[in-house]
Amino acid sequence: MGKKLEIEDLMNFVAVSEPQLSPGMDKIAYVTVKADGKRDDYDSTIWVVNRSDGAPVMFLSGGKDRHPRWSPDGRQLLFVSERRVKEGERGNSLWVSPVYGVEPRLVLRMESGVEQPQWSADGKKIVFISNVGEPENIEGGR
Repeated sequence: MGKKLEIEDLMNFVAVSEPQLSPGMDKIAYVTVKADGKRDDYDSTIWVVNRSDGAPVMFLSGGKDRHPRWSPDGRQLLFVSERRVKEGERGNSLWVSPVYGVEPRLVLRMESGVEQPQWSADGKKIVFISNVGEPENIEGGR
């Protein structure tokens, strides 16, 4: 009989998600998620693999990077992160980075959060989802 799964075993699992094929179809960006038991949290990291050699390269490791999206020309990745630029800032933010070797650039930070970013077809605009307005009070209306 095999070993029973223990809670500590979960720290060894790595989930892979959000594969994104580059416009030139030569690279794939994806996200790995791994639990961090010391902080009682998780880390998500964006990786890029070149389809010709299959070797994954860590694109960014900011702790909570996700939703990678290739620019239409394939030279940049847009992503959502919980990175902090200043102490006390809250909310997800949008970042852009050239594919290899350069630090990411903050595009937008919103306290209400940013999710599911997409480039426009010409690469000049970005659309995303965010909460707006006052939160709804479930018990007594707004």
